[in-house]
Amino acid sequence: MARTISDVGRHSSLSDCKLKSKVRHQTEQQKTTELTTKVLSWPGKSTGDPYIESFHGIFRDEFMNVHWFLSLEDAKKKIEIWREGYNTIRPHSYLVDMTTEMFIERQVETAEFSTLEHS
Repeated sequence: MARTISDVGRHSSLSDCKLKSKVRHQTEQQKTTELTTKVLSWPGKSTGDPYIESFHGIFRDEFMNVHWFLSLEDAKKKIEIWREGYNTIRPHSYLVDMTTEMFIERQVETAEFSTLEHS
């Protein structure tokens, strides 16, 4: 069967429509992905920070699920006691299993301080 010029034109326009449709779909999909990324990880929000999310999990598991609070003042006192222990006594894996105080001491000991000389 011989193809006519009108057949070629019709197939060409169908291909163009499919191509345009694919490009439009990809563009919309990219816009949706960008919007989702912006909405789900807002700057300044903890949902985008794995360290904060990890801390929230630890705080929930080790503190909130264990303690009962009689009042807001009682909660504040208990949270402060837990915070002090978490920041001073407890070793942290991201500090190579040192407490924050040990880490700070080591940083001060190994730091090289230079003085500026004025000429």
